[in-house]
Amino acid sequence: MLKESLTDMYPPDNSPDRFKSMYLMLATGCLITILAVSVAVINWNSRTDLRDTVVADSERIADSIYFTEVDALLINTDKNGYTISLAETARDALDVRIRDMYDPMNIVKVLIFNRARTAIYGNDNQTIQEDSDYEKYIDEVFNKGRIVYHLNKNQTIIDLVGEKREVADMAVVDVPIRHKSGQIMGVFSIYTDVSKITQKYRRQMLYSVTAQTVMLLFLSLISYIVIIRESFELKLAYQKLETMATTDPLTGVSNRRQLLERVEQHFAMLQRTGETLAMNVGLGFIMIDVDFFKQINDSYGHLAGDSILQELASEINLELRQYDVFGRYGGEEFLIVLPNTQPDEVHRTAERLITSIREHPFTWNGSQIHITLSAGVTWTDTDNETLDEVLSKVDGLMYEAKQLGRDQAVFKV
Repeated sequence: MLKESLTDMYPPDNSPDRFKSMYLMLATGCLITILAVSVAVINWNSRTDLRDTVVADSERIADSIYFTEVDALLINTDKNGYTISLAETARDALDVRIRDMYDPMNIVKVLIFNRARTAIYGNDNQTIQEDSDYEKYIDEVFNKGRIVYHLNKNQTIIDLVGEKREVADMAVVDVPIRHKSGQIMGVFSIYTDVSKITQKYRRQMLYSVTAQTVMLLFLSLISYIVIIRESFELKLAYQKLETMATTDPLTGVSNRRQLLERVEQHFAMLQRTGETLAMNVGLGFIMIDVDFFKQINDSYGHLAGDSILQELASEINLELRQYDVFGRYGGEEFLIVLPNTQPDEVHRTAERLITSIREHPFTWNGSQIHITLSAGVTWTDTDNETLDEVLSKVDGLMYEAKQLGRDQAVFKV
């Protein structure tokens, strides 16, 4: 009983239920991995697309300002080469042109730095302070001679028309201003409000991930239904194999292997708890053999003998408690083990079984066959006895009952 309850609570490693659990774990892990990779790829693609678009637009804007505002942007020379400056008289007109041309394009700020990294136009202290790393990016333009891009999220900024934009995503592109000789004279810093674009990318990511999740869950559900159906068939086959491995195919009771395993468990349990049990409480053993069974086979045939063994096992089961151990020991021999039993209870049980079977008519093809049993009976509290010694003793007592005339039980502790 202990082994059966443990098997129900903890399925064997090769049981079908374990495969279903493994599938659920694997499917969940794969789903999470696929979604995580998908989010990472979509996010990377979105960021790359945003960067490429904003950089291309900012480069065109920088070229447009540089080549059209020749009266406002002046090229100066010093001992270190070329730098750029702003004609103060052109500042107001430049503000108007930049506002009118680029505000509709979501350009919120245009800054121009000279070679000394000083802002000569659009010197918005608030913008510079909020983008505290601007010097690093400006230096990178001069040192590496390339366009630098970075994204500032959740910014608050005053745009070209003087309106305050809160919690906006700002894409900042620093474009080098080059002299025709190739020397970098200054830098355009162009701030673009990309909040609508990033929100669109987030919605696309949400829709994509939701669609993938629904699709993967649907496929997983279909797969799981198939696995459950196949697992049910496998479980039936597994149970059938397990029954074949533990059950006597003729009588349906425990076979010798399963019988001895269960007896060993009860014997070991009694050894561990023996000191805590009440006096004279232990294991009772009854070894049963059908008298003159060979004559039944010879007279009525082996099918009749098989039928009698089947019916005999059913009758004995009716006389036993639910937790008693009963199985076919071999041939026409059966072993009964009674846990938590006193010696006199074992003896009475054996006598009751012998009387019940003696009075029970077995029928085969219209003929009644009366059988009797010989039984060896013993009891143990496992003190100074091994299981092999107890089994040998009860087997010897059974043969002693045969020698004394059969149809009886010989009891000895």
